[in-house]
Amino acid sequence: MDRKAAMPWYRVKMTSADIARNWHGILLSRFETFFITLKAPADMAMFSTTMTADAVMLYFSPATGQRAPAFLELANAEVCDRPTEPVNFLAGSPKMQKALQCGAV
Repeated sequence: MDRKAAMPWYRVKMTSADIARNWHGILLSRFETFFITLKAPADMAMFSTTMTADAVMLYFSPATGQRAPAFLELANAEVCDRPTEPVNFLAGSPKMQKALQCGAV
């Protein structure tokens, strides 16, 4: 992880077996529950890569670590750098999609 970054991002690798068991759908639903319970913070969002041969990466904005550490523990997320590969916005604050595209987070 780049130590110059102010706050870490988080990620979870979804294998094809995880996807077949709908683990990604369960995590999406749980993320949305945390997001709504926290009153829709403007700095919290969930993203995903497109499916490769064997996996999809789910990414969570840095604020997720501050606001929903219990979710990250449930998801077994690991600390990582900001995604550099193209990602799709899945849930949370749409403002984070633009902030990520602009390099603001």
